[in-house]
Amino acid sequence: MIFYRICRGLCKIICKLFVWLKVENKEKMIHEGPVIVAANHESAFDVAMVTVWANRKIYWMAKESIFRFKPLGALFRYWGGYPVKRNSHDTGAAAKTFELLEKGEAVGIFIQGTRARGKGREVKARHGAVKFAERADCPIIPVAVVGKAGLFRRVKVIYGDPITIPKGEYSNDEYREIAQKILDGIYDIVDREKANGNYKS
Repeated sequence: MIFYRICRGLCKIICKLFVWLKVENKEKMIHEGPVIVAANHESAFDVAMVTVWANRKIYWMAKESIFRFKPLGALFRYWGGYPVKRNSHDTGAAAKTFELLEKGEAVGIFIQGTRARGKGREVKARHGAVKFAERADCPIIPVAVVGKAGLFRRVKVIYGDPITIPKGEYSNDEYREIAQKILDGIYDIVDREKANGNYKS
């Protein structure tokens, strides 16, 4: 945890010096108990942008290829990352997610499953975040990342109101439909902010 705090402190310094990062509604982040943080994904730096002012550790599900380069993989594990095999039914990653939620941790999931790379809502939502939230009986905090993080670029991170998924029997298509509504709400915020500011995709 000490290493994590040091890394987060360094990220805060870097953000203040080199990224014009603004964070809104961070008080909506749930500080205790299990929660899923569901964000859109435009940049490789989105994990840092969302986490740095969250005031709690977020364990991020990330694509397996990140962990193949051992120095980067080790650093990301210290940061709270754990691997998932995309486009497959990864039971190990699912078990890890439920384990973290059962321990009362925060789990970060990019709801599109991959970087949108400027395509925005054209990259559709995947159902995983909603499925985990319903089965673990925990809320989802939607997070809008506005702009693509980079040196001297403007980025805004906006936390949304917690969303509770009622317990029930859902098909994957129904989970995905709920996830898409959450993603559309996130991009409604992104589109509004881009219309009012100078944020690059």
